[in-house]
Amino acid sequence: MSRYKKWCLSIGGGLLVAAAGLWAWQQGWFLPPPEAQSNVALSQTVQQVATAVETSAEETLGRALDLARESLQVLEQVKDYTATFIKRERVDGKLLDEEVMLLKVRHRPFSVYLKHLAPPRLKGQEAIWVQGANDDKLIAHGAGILSLFTVRLDPESPLAMQGNRYSIRHVGLKKLLRELLQLYEEHRQQLLQCRVRLLEEQLDGIDCLVLEVQAPRRWEDFPWAMARVYLDRNKRVPIRYEAYDWPTDGQKELPLLEHYYYKDLKLNVGLTDKDFDPKNEEYGFR
Repeated sequence: MSRYKKWCLSIGGGLLVAAAGLWAWQQGWFLPPPEAQSNVALSQTVQQVATAVETSAEETLGRALDLARESLQVLEQVKDYTATFIKRERVDGKLLDEEVMLLKVRHRPFSVYLKHLAPPRLKGQEAIWVQGANDDKLIAHGAGILSLFTVRLDPESPLAMQGNRYSIRHVGLKKLLRELLQLYEEHRQQLLQCRVRLLEEQLDGIDCLVLEVQAPRRWEDFPWAMARVYLDRNKRVPIRYEAYDWPTDGQKELPLLEHYYYKDLKLNVGLTDKDFDPKNEEYGFR
């Protein structure tokens, strides 16, 4: 092989490695079945919660758990959904910029497509992950000049996880509910000591039930100081989750740990394999 060809191959390989590294620096990805309940039972639970005035933490948590399990049952009837996914996370002690993405999720096989709409430095960046396909790799490209390079990464690799609290595997409403139920199983005694409230609020015009849990003190193995979960009363699924850390250095307000919002959620829209195919002509993969 001529010296010129060797030089070209070396430069080309270096550009691909650099592109993968720059993409990971830019990117910001994160991030069941309980006993069946009827829709009538769900409506009754919602009504009970809405009319409750003051109840014990145990009773309020019990009602919230019923809602979570019933919401999972609702999601068992959902094949796919789209949303404007808004997230903000604190990573390595630093609160990162809010990110806004077009999100597509299909449950079987579990598939995720994400396209950044904001902030400007990430606009146009895309990622696809389909469980069990593409050697289980995350397929992605960056924004700007990095849109010219498509990379394949292990979703939990350091490059893919840089700047994120969770991997793309953790995106989705089912994942959120399962992890909240797991939190209850692991920290039940501590949760019973928390201030627990069920509130009625509107979020962008949507009637929501809000579960708010605030810890009375710091526990070494407890994940946050306060958390809030918003349940869309019409769709009967959670659409927003936020968690806060304990204040430090004289802070008066609880610092945000993580915030996820499934805005403009649309269920059972009829997504197909094409929606999770990097060869889709509507996408920017190379």
